[in-house]
Amino acid sequence: MNPITPISKCDIVTEHIIKDIVNGVYPIDSRLPTENELCAKFGVSRITIRESLKRLSSIGLVSIQQGRGTFVSSVDVSIFMSSLLPMIEFETFDIVTIYDARLYLETGTCRLAARNRTCEDIKALHSFIAQMDDALSGSDVLHVVDLDSRFHIKISEVSGNQILKASVINLERLSKACAARLNKSYILMDEANEHHRRIALAIEQQDEDAAERAIVEHTLKAKEFFI
Repeated sequence: MNPITPISKCDIVTEHIIKDIVNGVYPIDSRLPTENELCAKFGVSRITIRESLKRLSSIGLVSIQQGRGTFVSSVDVSIFMSSLLPMIEFETFDIVTIYDARLYLETGTCRLAARNRTCEDIKALHSFIAQMDDALSGSDVLHVVDLDSRFHIKISEVSGNQILKASVINLERLSKACAARLNKSYILMDEANEHHRRIALAIEQQDEDAAERAIVEHTLKAKEFFI
């Protein structure tokens, strides 16, 4: 039997703050208590509070604004799943783990997107691709990374399944965190956008099998790039 990993003070604080945000104690755009106030509330050090806030920021739940404080960014279905993220050992999770999860998750979102898409959805997907072309031509890597993430999240939204959408949002966050740790951009630049075109075309044609093949190729190429 594997030993039980003890829950750290940071895990407990992070979980409590997430619950308070979800329950409306801290509404969207409201400022969290100061570090000193949180230290007093939870009986922990400032180091623990800062690490907890950093985790919350990494999953997009709060925004840490220098000189102003920490503000609640958003609350949606993905936040309920984000509460699992503090249990992940961020120093040990790797690209293989992430892309294996993406492979099985995004084949499902692409198939459902091909089944449920509307004309407006297709316009949105092609818009992301066109914007990525422009960002690539200007070597605006940060913008390309953001557009790539929004493209995948849009497909999950088109799928019509809120649980899948929440899962993709959290995988995007994990991908970014891991890429930052590796000092790598997590997209394949021009080749990635060609993959995006094939994915969007298959979804447009409502060809579920082609959409699955396209996302599998895209995901495996990305995984290969990183390892």
